[in-house]
Amino acid sequence: MDISNHNFSLGALCVDPVSGRLISASGMVKIEPLVMNVLTFLAARHGKIVLRDEFLTHIWKDFEASDESLTRAISVLRKVLRRLDPETVYIETVSKRGYRLAASVVQLRPVETQEDGQPLSADANEDAFKKAIELVLQGRSLNERPFHADVLEIAASLLSEAISLDPQNADAHSELAHTYSLMSTYVREGDKAALIRNAAQCAERAMAISPGLGFPLTLIALEQFTFGNILDAIAMTEEAYRRDPQNAEIALRLGYFFAAIGLTQRAMPYVEKAVSLAPIQGRNLQILATVKLANGDLEEADIMAKRACDMQHHFACETFAASAFAMGKYELAGQRLLQGSRYLTEFLGDKFDDPAVWEKIVADAYSPVQSTREALGKWIKKLLFVPGTFPSIPLAQAIVRSGPASAFFEIMGNAPPPGTHGTLLCIWGQTQNCVEIRTHPEFMLFAERMGMTAAWEKYGYPDRLN
Repeated sequence: MDISNHNFSLGALCVDPVSGRLISASGMVKIEPLVMNVLTFLAARHGKIVLRDEFLTHIWKDFEASDESLTRAISVLRKVLRRLDPETVYIETVSKRGYRLAASVVQLRPVETQEDGQPLSADANEDAFKKAIELVLQGRSLNERPFHADVLEIAASLLSEAISLDPQNADAHSELAHTYSLMSTYVREGDKAALIRNAAQCAERAMAISPGLGFPLTLIALEQFTFGNILDAIAMTEEAYRRDPQNAEIALRLGYFFAAIGLTQRAMPYVEKAVSLAPIQGRNLQILATVKLANGDLEEADIMAKRACDMQHHFACETFAASAFAMGKYELAGQRLLQGSRYLTEFLGDKFDDPAVWEKIVADAYSPVQSTREALGKWIKKLLFVPGTFPSIPLAQAIVRSGPASAFFEIMGNAPPPGTHGTLLCIWGQTQNCVEIRTHPEFMLFAERMGMTAAWEKYGYPDRLN
């Protein structure tokens, strides 16, 4: 990727190589050309080790080069990056070899030029472009707090404004696509399927501007996965991962897709990498816990799920309950699910018309008593047959692990509804009910409808089905 004359995002920052500026949500710093050259050289090879000799050959080719010059430039660069974003380590030192840029890099757009090839510097265009960058950074920051629907709506508004100011800002289109994908899960009302399609459309616009982008490709893949084209979804996400292996979101989605169709061992390294790249994202920890749960690593799953809950990722309450249930701690499992359900009551509002019944059902969700499980199935069925509602909230996942197997197929219906993949991830767990679902006569027909069997023919069938 030649980005020496292109604006690009670097983690939570935006870099303008021509003007020498680094911009964050908190401010802007201008760096000297030599230091910027070091940064762009690293960015063009992000995720790879850049040897010290490579720096000296390519950047100091017309000047006297020394190890001390490179060390100084890296030190200056690290100080600037730490000032703008103190929470992120951008540059890693590889002992006795060189350096590696750890943050994700996304090319935004070529620098606009006049007919003579000089950068376009009209104040109005410059101000609009700078404002668009700031709006993108603000939107990205808000997207990191997905449990507040109003916050996501503000993010969508900011990113739409950024696009109106700078229609060729691929990062703005990509981030807006991400916002819509989050809204499809976390916003209470609205057409969830339409939000996923909106995300894919925004992602397509981003890739039309910058065809080499990786992350938008995963959002197009999400649409494919949601509506049953799992084989193409995984292939797209593998290509996105090839383009940008240091992007935590891409790694997570690839692992998630594999885990959702039962290939949980194959999923593990991708989900673990996502956690290593973004360890403070509760969602990443929840997915890792769910995959570990499916692989039978119950104690580790319990630890990861608790960490996700501690980070206020409330949807992890079901995974935290499931780990206790898988260890035979039924009462504790019910308590955990009930504790996490406080948020869901607020999230789903009047869909729970009788809070007293709701609390009892949730408290008993993981009961080994068959009559309670049947009651749970009826209650969930009542709640989830609502137009536009995804059957992927923790209660639906609870029935996967503890409700009657027949209720699973009743809830999923005869076609793959949006959000089913959120529940698919849970059916590969270790509880007896998960086994009953996988061995149910309807399961293979369901798997074929969902597009799972086509993916299995390419990537291999889960051991649990052999």
